Amino acid sequence: MSAEPPEAPIPVSLFWYQTDIPPQVQRCIASWDAYPGLAARPYTLAEARTFLDQESGPETRQHFESCATFAMASDVLRMHLLRVHGGLYMDANWAQIAPVRPMLDAVRAKGQTGLIADITALSATFNDPFTDAALEMGCEMLLNGFIYMATPDDPFLTICAEINGRNIAARQCEQIAFAAGSGVMSMVLMLRNFDSRAAYLDALAALGRHRYFDKDIRSSLEAVAEATEAHDHTELRARFARIATTPGPELKAYISRDGLGQTHKDHWTRHKGSFYRN
Repeated sequence: MSAEPPEAPIPVSLFWYQTDIPPQVQRCIASWDAYPGLAARPYTLAEARTFLDQESGPETRQHFESCATFAMASDVLRMHLLRVHGGLYMDANWAQIAPVRPMLDAVRAKGQTGLIADITALSATFNDPFTDAALEMGCEMLLNGFIYMATPDDPFLTICAEINGRNIAARQCEQIAFAAGSGVMSMVLMLRNFDSRAAYLDALAALGRHRYFDKDIRSSLEAVAEATEAHDHTELRARFARIATTPGPELKAYISRDGLGQTHKDHWTRHKGSFYRN
């Protein structure tokens, strides 16, 4: 009897915007091929542009180019990489230190369609009125540096990508997480907490009365409402219920940030001016 063929490797998409890749980041990228079952695909800026041109079209490419920081451009790109390829998206400055494939296989074995890291516990310490209100509604605050989707074209991905595009085209939200990042994902996934669309819209409206770290994000919440309107609420709720989340600290057994650490985050925390190019 012949042995069963091994399962196909899970694609791992990574992106580094700058031309020069520091040695420690190169080692992080290489670590995603260090254990079996994964197939790493790092994208340079030129390759990201080609991918968007071929797979998402000129409008999305323009959204990508309109981002004034490479962190926000990465936010745009990752949704489309996952939408097309599925699999895992990892920030390029995180290394695999133990095999991640068994954890991802366990997600699928449970009938779950994805796995996203969350920072809900950390968010509870932010002392931010918006965050406090969202957490009271049962919202999970997500981390978009680790996203696994078992299959391409998951509705969660397509909706998040649409919202990101709306926000960037309108240039109204000057808060990076809620323009195209983890805040958008958190608000979309929160839909599963409400048994009716009316209740979900009421929650978004209530959150819109708060500022997020003193930034007005109402336009982003309106984009969330518009993008989910074309979908059946009950169906989306059922689909989103199958997306697992895991506290970020629990991933430390599998992944580790490189030596750039928090200093590397200065590319957006210290950004001055608009997040959008003229």
